[in-house]
Amino acid sequence: MTDPEVDELHLRVEGEISKLPLTETEQQAEHVGLESKEFKGKTELAMSRIIRAKIEEELEKSESKVEYLEGFWNFMSGTPPPIEGSVSTDKSEEAAKAKTEYKALSKQF
Repeated sequence: MTDPEVDELHLRVEGEISKLPLTETEQQAEHVGLESKEFKGKTELAMSRIIRAKIEEELEKSESKVEYLEGFWNFMSGTPPPIEGSVSTDKSEEAAKAKTEYKALSKQF
C-alpha cells in the first residue's frame, strides 16, 4: 500500500478499532466476516488484532482498497451505504440533465 489516501484511511480504521468497547468490537468482527467462535471469550485487544488481521486479508483481495476502507469506516461510524441506483454518480449524466432542463426553461421565458 503506497497510496497516501489508503494509508491514511487504514490508520484511521485501525485506530478506531482499538478504541471500541467490547460489544462494538464484536459487531465489527461479525461485519468483517468472522464467526463468533473465532472471537468469543477473547479480550478487546485480542479481538481488535483478529479484526485488523482480517481487514489486512480483505485488503489484499480487494480491487479498490479505498472503497473497502471507506465502506468499513462508514459502517463503524454508523453511516449507511448508498442505495444502488438511487444516486447518480455520473457527472456527465447530471450535466446533460441540467442542460436539458435549462433549455426547456429558457424556451418558456
